[in-house]
Amino acid sequence: MNGSQAYLSAVEHGLDCPRRQKRLLLQKFSDSTLSELNGSYDELCAQLGQPEEVAEALMECVDPEVLCKSKRKKKIIIGISIGVVMAVLVTAIVILGHYYFRARPYVEVDGPFTVILTEEETSQPVEISDEAFNALIKRAKK
Repeated sequence: MNGSQAYLSAVEHGLDCPRRQKRLLLQKFSDSTLSELNGSYDELCAQLGQPEEVAEALMECVDPEVLCKSKRKKKIIIGISIGVVMAVLVTAIVILGHYYFRARPYVEVDGPFTVILTEEETSQPVEISDEAFNALIKRAKK
């Protein structure tokens, strides 16, 4: 990259306007000013000024209404993007929470000695002895 291309790139970086406006401003600036000058980046900075200053001067040529619309559009796009990311995160948390709590074994007591384990899908309740029931209750309390 030669000096004029580096300088033009630095000016482009300093422009905060829509792409179409940026292209027009850079084309006019390149045709009118940079075509006549040759040299390194530092030489161009010495002759024309810092790229940020040139970009500010070029931004004064842009219609303020166009800039306002452009900034509003950027804000809307950023807002929608944040909303989509938040929706994906909330959905992931809900799904992971559902799987986490569903995967945890727990004991349900249905009657005096009927224990239903939700970990195993059975069609009939399982009858167990008192010792096995107490062992399940102790395990569930942990």
